[in-house]
Amino acid sequence: MRIAGFDLTGAPARPTDEDALQVSVPADTARPRFRGVRGHRVTWLPGDVVRHRGLRVTSPERTWCDLGAAGLDPLELVVLADAIRRRFERDGAARLADRLHAWGGRRGAHILRQALASSSDRVDAPTETRLRLLFAGAGLPAPDVNRWVYDADGLRVHRPDLSWPRWRVAADYDGEHHFAWDSDDQVAAGRASNWRRRQDISRLERMGEIGWDLRLFTAYDLFRGYGAAVGRMREALREAGAPL
Repeated sequence: MRIAGFDLTGAPARPTDEDALQVSVPADTARPRFRGVRGHRVTWLPGDVVRHRGLRVTSPERTWCDLGAAGLDPLELVVLADAIRRRFERDGAARLADRLHAWGGRRGAHILRQALASSSDRVDAPTETRLRLLFAGAGLPAPDVNRWVYDADGLRVHRPDLSWPRWRVAADYDGEHHFAWDSDDQVAAGRASNWRRRQDISRLERMGEIGWDLRLFTAYDLFRGYGAAVGRMREALREAGAPL
């Protein structure tokens, strides 16, 4: 299923044996030619090369541009842009915008601009990106991302993945770690690997108590039941008064 230019329902790409290590060298240097290595001769701008754990590597924003030029799936470019904006909370969007401006009209520029426009701050996981784009592509109003919800006393109740405060509606993506479950005896003994699931139940009830409608989504909704997922979210917003 493709919405707004993004393939939202395919499984995330997995490495294959044919994947090569991408190695970039200065434009006046011979490209490396080894099995399992793909060499590129490139021209770097100041800041394009940084040191990470003693290795010289391309910066996150330059790597993002390179991946766009290499034809990475547009959705994955948004996921990466979200991650960069999360990693550099103060200026992540500006870093990407500045590097994209310097990229000019080179290969991939158009899809990189689309990916940047579709990206967001405060995103904690790739699945949150996919869920947000699924709803956006279906024409639902743009949500806030990871914003706290407060009760009448100003106390924090929950920070949903996506929320529409105007209509008091929210959505969370629950990954598999949300479903680990220990016995009561194990929890009493100090083992609480399933604390997240128990907390989820409390949060769901607490959100309802203060008048919020919190909807939960899983991998099934993203990769199999996406039509029904959009329908559930649309109905929740419509019932809350959103003009849909």
